[in-house]
Amino acid sequence: MLKPYSRALNITSRLLNLCVKLRLWKLARRLLNIRKKHIATKLRKELNLQGMEKKSQQQMIDNIIDNFDFNRVMTTMDALNWRWSGSKDTPTKQELIDAASQKLHSAIEQVLSPDNKEHKNVGWICASGGFQAQAWKTKKGNLAKLQLEFIVSEWDVERD
Repeated sequence: MLKPYSRALNITSRLLNLCVKLRLWKLARRLLNIRKKHIATKLRKELNLQGMEKKSQQQMIDNIIDNFDFNRVMTTMDALNWRWSGSKDTPTKQELIDAASQKLHSAIEQVLSPDNKEHKNVGWICASGGFQAQAWKTKKGNLAKLQLEFIVSEWDVERD
């Protein structure tokens, strides 16, 4: 079944062809203008929805950045004498925030990539320097959940 706007475009296309065949130029011009306005309206709505999705993603990232305990991460890294490669000192809070934000953005980008054919409840992980960002998508392909962790130690084993 066609969506209402597809049906409307299909009908206007048929009418437009009929008007051209019958040489009803004024009516054809009016139909063409209606069709252009409809397509422009639909395009504006789609662009607005994409903008809202991006805004929602940024709100999720901002929520994590605002509530994550970066001071605790700094204290832990300092106590463990943990340095990132190429650095002599423990990262500053701003460097930690920037690294975490980059991991979150990368996880979102990968999980929402058109190349990613995974279904709902399969997360995409981006990790380095102790940070692990994970993003999940909905069945419709929107961002469902976002998580940030700072991992000091981890162990797992698989059966042979």
